[in-house]
Amino acid sequence: MKQKYKVLLLILLVSSFPLCQEVILQFQNGQTKQGEFIGTYMNHVHLLMGEDLLYFSCEDINKILKVKPNLKLESFNYNCKENTVTADILFPPFLNPMTGEWETNIPDVFNSEIQLNQIRESKKQSESEISEFEIKKLIRVAVKKEISKERDITNSYIQANQNKISKLEDEIKSLKSRRSSKKPSNSGLLSFQNPLEILGVCCLGYLMLIVMTSF
Repeated sequence: MKQKYKVLLLILLVSSFPLCQEVILQFQNGQTKQGEFIGTYMNHVHLLMGEDLLYFSCEDINKILKVKPNLKLESFNYNCKENTVTADILFPPFLNPMTGEWETNIPDVFNSEIQLNQIRESKKQSESEISEFEIKKLIRVAVKKEISKERDITNSYIQANQNKISKLEDEIKSLKSRRSSKKPSNSGLLSFQNPLEILGVCCLGYLMLIVMTSF
């Protein structure tokens, strides 16, 4: 059954590509593959090597060389962004002997539904990562705001205490200046701190007053 499938595949390929070009694929890692160039499909180069149809990712290919009839090599132009061959030719249906039905076996790399699901999953994952990043960013901003608010409160408290201290210092200086200004005026009777001295001075003054009035 496998041999019949290969024969059917070869008939389809020969009928669809009567002028298949023999090429040599040179890969990024230095390896080479030689076969009949079938075409490009979904960012892959498809090559017929003997009875096997193989495909290679365009990202792994460095360049493709065309083998001329005189066995000389020249550059081969191709465009991986274009699909020059269809999936029904690359992956023709085969008869399943167990079910008696025709089936198509398409590799996952060329299955558009699988790729679409992978893209959706990747998109969901990226959106989830973005939302988590945004949440972390919002948390950081909120923490910074709280820290800034606490700093402002602390600074205002310190400033208020400094103002109170400055005010007390000014009041103390004012009291000291008042006391120093009152000390020089404490003369005469106030200069005598002893009560007996004050009484003697008063009596002396009284006697002088009597003497002066007698005249």
